[in-house]
Amino acid sequence: MGNAPHRDSSRQRNALSWIFVTTKPLHARLRHITGVVVYSGADHSILHDLTSPTGGRENFGASVAGAEDDNGDGATDLLVGANRADVSETITDTGRVYLLSSSDGSVIWEQVGDTPQGLLGSGLGQVGDVNGDAIPDQVAAAPGAGEKGLGKAYVYSGVDGAVLYTLQPVDEATSGGTFGTFFAAGAGDVNADGTPDIFVGDYAAARGEAAGTGRAYIYSCVDGSPLHLFEAEADGDGLGPGRGIPDINGDGHADVSLAAWQSSAGAPKGGKVYLHSGKDGTVLQTVTGTLAQDALGVDALSIGDVNGDGSMDYRLTAVGQDFGGVAVGHIYIVTVQAKPTLTLQPALVGCQPIQPE
Repeated sequence: MGNAPHRDSSRQRNALSWIFVTTKPLHARLRHITGVVVYSGADHSILHDLTSPTGGRENFGASVAGAEDDNGDGATDLLVGANRADVSETITDTGRVYLLSSSDGSVIWEQVGDTPQGLLGSGLGQVGDVNGDAIPDQVAAAPGAGEKGLGKAYVYSGVDGAVLYTLQPVDEATSGGTFGTFFAAGAGDVNADGTPDIFVGDYAAARGEAAGTGRAYIYSCVDGSPLHLFEAEADGDGLGPGRGIPDINGDGHADVSLAAWQSSAGAPKGGKVYLHSGKDGTVLQTVTGTLAQDALGVDALSIGDVNGDGSMDYRLTAVGQDFGGVAVGHIYIVTVQAKPTLTLQPALVGCQPIQPE
């Protein structure tokens, strides 16, 4: 969740640059992210080694995302969240978001959170041009902001960081402290109105007394209103990791990849991934993990047509049985097929094709 690919249209025209965050412990019990390193996709050389512009311990690099050319210098830019930034010694963890030039690492604009413990910058992403000025705009989440700490996400102008919209959970939501954490980004044009929309995941949201059940939203960027609300199948599923994906069923609407990373549908906490129609929210396909504790669906990314069958393919990530690195998880490549249900049967080593049920 701490890296994001982006195209650099000037210096690395035909190469892919990868953004990685580097960490080191600054507190006995808390790891602060202190830098963002941008590597060349052509030769893996370091293009930039960036630290917080403030010089403070603000978790600079808590989230990162590639942005298009917002300042008109011919190079793609970089969004960085610093969710532990403080306004003062007494107003802490409000968070901060930076838009940085990829030409020299300078700050194009920055926005500071307005809520103590709001954690602005816990998730962010590029949206596309929302306000019609031909400059791509951005979204960033503050999961601790808002009434009762339910969280907010802000849509910022790519020109100067001015707030265009504020997105909030539904009224009946209960907080898991994860509204937009890791998963706040453009979703493509889900309702086909000519304006890009926004995906926000809330994977630890409670449902009644059931903690960690999760939910996810698609918001319109015409007026900031919710277009879709996705609820988990079962209590404790952890629904929320996801993103917008290209139109997979040919109806002219961008679609949605969404995961319940703690789902026990196929095995205890094996995980489950859903592909939803952006038009009406219906399920187009599911992929169910069968390896216990594998947590399939921590992330999903469309990767084009890998096998040449004319359908979009996806990379699905499972974190594995131990976050400490003993069982380090899996990466699956799946394809959208006519049969809407897939079940993963992972090999113990190496790789193997995924077969429909």
